[in-house]
Amino acid sequence: MYIRVKRINPPMTIFLYHLLILLLSITILFPHKHAAIPILILMYSLLAIALIVSPRSWLIKRNKKAKSNRGRASRKSLYNNSIVSMLFSAVCMLGFVFSVEFLEIIEVEISFAIVSFLSMFLSGYYFISNSEGYSVERNKTISWAIRIVFILLSFSILSWAKGAAMGYMDLTYNDASSRMIIYAYVLIISLIVASPISGMIYMVVCFYEIKVVERVYKKGGVTKIMHVKYNSWPITIPLVMITTSFLMCYGKYHKVVDSYIVRKSIESESTKGFWCGNGYKALGANTDARFIKLSDKDYRAFIFKEGEIRSYRLSCLDSYPYYKMKYILTEPENIRVQMKIDEISHDIKNIGKRKG
Repeated sequence: MYIRVKRINPPMTIFLYHLLILLLSITILFPHKHAAIPILILMYSLLAIALIVSPRSWLIKRNKKAKSNRGRASRKSLYNNSIVSMLFSAVCMLGFVFSVEFLEIIEVEISFAIVSFLSMFLSGYYFISNSEGYSVERNKTISWAIRIVFILLSFSILSWAKGAAMGYMDLTYNDASSRMIIYAYVLIISLIVASPISGMIYMVVCFYEIKVVERVYKKGGVTKIMHVKYNSWPITIPLVMITTSFLMCYGKYHKVVDSYIVRKSIESESTKGFWCGNGYKALGANTDARFIKLSDKDYRAFIFKEGEIRSYRLSCLDSYPYYKMKYILTEPENIRVQMKIDEISHDIKNIGKRKG
């Protein structure tokens, strides 16, 4: 038996492409008058020169062929597909950053982000699937481990989202479970957590990959086994770069993104008016507000102002103005301050009654 180990490495230009895309994304996100802009421009120039003078501008050989003593057996490698998919994902992420910074068209931004992440996961799938023999069983184990992590992560995010909705809207657990705002919080947390965690999982999985190809020669019954070892850096390093670009963009605009997601979830299950005192009511003409009905005399009011969303308890009254609103406090410090104010007001009323 003859064993041979072969390592397949892509050209260095792949890493230059990804580095150039990452630097472009950072430049777009930086303020135009930032001191780091000249340094980034210098790095672009050096990268451009390196790409021009590089003698290997191709990506990687598409097919890996195995010879037998009387014929050829060929198998198309998925390694090339994984590298191309990852590069396409990086380009789409650059488009996402550019559209967020300059176009401000939500449909275009979402499209770029979705295509980028789908391409990224497709690249990881291609790389993991590029194996034979015993690696298939190993990949099944990894696949089940990823599913378990995904289930646990989803349960944790959903539980946190319910708790956040209960505090933000002052609801019971059962009431909060049926509200769309929960899924808004799930989406927000997923943007923050799922991207780096999934990237780390793929990095661990892709870090070591071997494909075993067994070839049997007829003469003398000689068996030749080749261990083909694929370089995982063209997959793992771009994963870090793409995730970094996305998190930097989200970190810069997280308030706008979070407010937009929460607002859309509130608008999907609310109305522009409410019923109190045998008639429909609404707030001032210049007030952008929505109302969610919990019971006949109990509402939750949301006022949108300058990118912020303020939530209130709205209760119906039997006399004019037929309703009252109370701002929902979520921070313990604010609640304690309100308790002190209520206590002082109560004491002042008691003193007034005694004097009277």
